[in-house]
Amino acid sequence: MASGATYLIVGLGNPGSKYDSTRHNVGKKVVQRLARELKGKFNRRAGAMQTAEVFCEDARVVLGIPDAFMNESGQAVADLVKRHPVPLDRLLVIFDDVALPLGNIRVRPRGSDGGHRGIRSIIGLLQDDGFARLRIGIGSKEVPQALDQYVLAPFSRQEQKLLAQTLDGAVAVCRVWMRQGIEAAMNRSNRKVS
Repeated sequence: MASGATYLIVGLGNPGSKYDSTRHNVGKKVVQRLARELKGKFNRRAGAMQTAEVFCEDARVVLGIPDAFMNESGQAVADLVKRHPVPLDRLLVIFDDVALPLGNIRVRPRGSDGGHRGIRSIIGLLQDDGFARLRIGIGSKEVPQALDQYVLAPFSRQEQKLLAQTLDGAVAVCRVWMRQGIEAAMNRSNRKVS
């Protein structure tokens, strides 16, 4: 962690209370948990983004939750990066991944959108894929072909305990990323939570 540096962490999801408990909103949930741990409150706005500024050791961390729907996240993230200019390796985007089973989290330093429309939107607006991403597994053995319905459904009661452990694990990985960098975060995350 660079002393005095600014880091950006964005959790993707859909706005509105009707989506709060859906699978698509796990990225948003991780950032909300991280804000609670670091005593931050989402009371600032940066364009179409709710933000909270917190400090982790000597670094300033801007946490963001787009007000835009998932597939249109790019403009909100691009506006945040414009408002807080940082090298893209200091941007971490957290989102759901139906290809990963629940209980799995993965960190990558950069790369393609992997079929995720929110990430595709961000890459398109930033015109760069050089930002870190933390993927939260939401998949199960019974993922239906109607993926839109699946990702917009809530987690089952049986999944709740593993979900809580997964979110806690993702928060811990965010803190490792801020303190020790991408390699340490990858080593910490690229395994099953339990």
